[in-house]
Amino acid sequence: MTKLSIRPLEERDLMGVQAVARATWPVTYKDILPLDTINTFLKKAYHPDALRKAWESDCQLEPRGFFVACAGERVIGYTQFVPSATEIELTRIYVLSSYQQRGVGKALVRYGLAQQTKQLPLMVWVEKENEGACRFYETCGFTFVKEIEDRSLGIVTWLSQYQLTSA
Repeated sequence: MTKLSIRPLEERDLMGVQAVARATWPVTYKDILPLDTINTFLKKAYHPDALRKAWESDCQLEPRGFFVACAGERVIGYTQFVPSATEIELTRIYVLSSYQQRGVGKALVRYGLAQQTKQLPLMVWVEKENEGACRFYETCGFTFVKEIEDRSLGIVTWLSQYQLTSA
C-alpha cells in the first residue's frame, strides 16, 4: 500500500471526500436504505457547498475534528469528530472499499482521538443493520449503549449508539 498519511481536512481535499462518499455510501447502505434516500442524502450532505461549509466550520475549531486519510495525495477515507460539553461524537467515517480491512479506519479513529484535548466519552450512532460498521466499532473498543428509532432520512430506521470511554 502507498504510504498512508492522516491529517486535518484541507480545502483541496473536498472533492476527494465527496468521491469517497459517492463510492462508499451506495455499497454501505444498499441493503439498508432505498437508493433514492442514499442519493438524496449524498446530494445534500456532500454537495460542494455543504462540504465547504463543514470545512470552514472545522477550521474554526481548536482542536480540529475533520480528518482525511490519504494514500499519496489521494483521499481514501475521512472522519469527523464533533465535540459538545459532555461528549465527542464521531459523526462520519468512511474508507474506500479497496482500503478496508487494512487498519485505515482504526488509524482514523486513533488519530482523531489523539487530537482531542478534552477527556470526554466518544460516541457514535450507526445504522443497526450496518453489521460491518457495528463490528468495526466493537473491534475499536466501543460498547453498545442503546438503540433508537430514527426518522431523520424521511424513513424509519433503527440506530445503535456505541461509546468508547477510554482510548
